[in-house]
Amino acid sequence: MKTPHLIDPDMHVSELVLHHPWSWSVLRSHNIDVCCGGDATLSVACARNSVDLEALQNEILKSDVVPPELVFWDQRPASDLIEHILDRFHAKHRRDLPVFLEMAQACEIAHGSGPDWPEELLAHLEHMAAELELHMRKEEEVLFPLILRGMGRHALMPIGVLKGEHDDHGDNLKRMREMTDQFRAPAHACSTWVGLYRNLAALEDELMMHIHLENNLLFPRVLKGEG
Repeated sequence: MKTPHLIDPDMHVSELVLHHPWSWSVLRSHNIDVCCGGDATLSVACARNSVDLEALQNEILKSDVVPPELVFWDQRPASDLIEHILDRFHAKHRRDLPVFLEMAQACEIAHGSGPDWPEELLAHLEHMAAELELHMRKEEEVLFPLILRGMGRHALMPIGVLKGEHDDHGDNLKRMREMTDQFRAPAHACSTWVGLYRNLAALEDELMMHIHLENNLLFPRVLKGEG
């Protein structure tokens, strides 16, 4: 049930999303970092993004859009959350990223000599895809088996490594957004270029959700020994 008064401005963004899952879509619409920047308070996040705090608080209270990924996982076993992460994010990243790279390669060939195409975008996406694949394999081969064997409380070191890599993914997303002019293709862009930017914007949202579920839900739970 929604809080009848303004959201606490001193609440951390990650905590806000956990307690008020409908806030996710509102925060993302204002480009507020909800995963790697989740330790910031709402007031700090608004200041960083030049967002009016009171207007945002009211917008959150009026919202009723809850992304399906944000079911109340704190009421579900960690094994269910891991299965969801594997099916909804790992598998989808592996399906989508090769397609996005093909689109970027086509744009590079067609528009690489022009002034508006970001010349380093293809190389950056290739780097992101390689880093993400290595990261997912570490989760699948090391961390998730530990958790499923009931040994999550002993996973402090791998979780620390993976959280550091999450920060790197966040930096890569910021760089991708900058390179694409906030995912705005120029007026003369072809349909592949426009489609690529639309897909990259969706990738940003999905990877942020992926990281949020791990950083703010899965990792804290397993370190407390909660199954």
